[in-house]
Amino acid sequence: ELAKAMVFWLRQNNIIVPSISVIERTCTTALTQGKRQVYALLNDALSRQQRRALDGLLERHESSHMTELVWLRQPPLKTNAKHILLHIERLKILESLELPNGIDRLIHQNRLLKLAREGKQMTSKDLSKLEAARRYATLTAITVEARATVIDQIIDLHDRIISKLFSNAKRTQADKLQQSSKTIHAKLRQFHQVGLALIKAKQAGQNPYEAIEQILPWNQFETSVNETQLLAKREDFDSLYLVSDGYRALRKYAPAMLSVLQMKAAPSASGILTAVNVLRQMNEQQSRKIPETAPTDFIPKRWRKLIFTDEGVDRRYYEICVLTELKGALRSGDIWVTGSRQFKDFDDYMVPMPHFKNLQATNALPVSIRIQSHDYWEQRLTLL
Repeated sequence: ELAKAMVFWLRQNNIIVPSISVIERTCTTALTQGKRQVYALLNDALSRQQRRALDGLLERHESSHMTELVWLRQPPLKTNAKHILLHIERLKILESLELPNGIDRLIHQNRLLKLAREGKQMTSKDLSKLEAARRYATLTAITVEARATVIDQIIDLHDRIISKLFSNAKRTQADKLQQSSKTIHAKLRQFHQVGLALIKAKQAGQNPYEAIEQILPWNQFETSVNETQLLAKREDFDSLYLVSDGYRALRKYAPAMLSVLQMKAAPSASGILTAVNVLRQMNEQQSRKIPETAPTDFIPKRWRKLIFTDEGVDRRYYEICVLTELKGALRSGDIWVTGSRQFKDFDDYMVPMPHFKNLQATNALPVSIRIQSHDYWEQRLTLL
């Protein structure tokens, strides 16, 4: 492609096209200079302390036989709190490198990704033998990619745990209903007989209490009513009441996860992000009671009967609701995470605004239509 572009440029400028060997050497030189320019851009942004920190990634990890760099790139083996906490520890180490903000924007994203992939194919020993400029640039690209991957995997693990929590609640609900089905049917038959007896007693003008006692003794009738009340508890018919069984599993990792993820929100999800910040503050202060100022507008109607009680806001259900709504907001893009690849700000997919304004001002936007509406319509009308 580079050779084709070179030949096209030469012909456009009426320059004699050289031999293939000259074109190959020129392209090779251009590629080499381009790579060195990429290395220089990334290296110039690094301080001496940051370079030493990157070199530290090639040393052996304190709790394993592998190097720090290899350990940081280990995938989660299981969907549980233990592996989320391990990933949070990896993210903290990557954050401790304190790479300059925006270093991933100094070069094109595809170039950064390619550099990271090249580095991943090398062993730590091979990386340590590279010249300094290339080594630090490669380690920077690998670190940026590893950070994005770890963040995405943390969120994905959280997503799976929340889904598993609701699946377990539905399964528990189904098991309870199945276990109590025989008792429920027996009670239905019993109260059907009582109902028929009461109807006959009214028609015959008999004492209704004596009619009931003809079916079963009064003390057994009272006991049966109490048992029916227990069977008719609403928790048995709405699995949402049972999600609190997984609260302890969430608490094992949720405080650490919320403390390391740097999140921002669109106006539509500002209430959820505020609630996340409230939980963060409560975890830091080791507070148990939900403050009165905590946002509640985002809470779905189905959750309100669980969260708002006579004693106040239920901490367990409020926190589970926030984490569940956070999952949905991350998936929809209403909340994004700094440093993530999958859950990043939608604007990051666009041309940077300063560059767009410059292209717009110079009428150099790479689009095939006129950018002004009246010009576009005039062009369309001339074609009709």
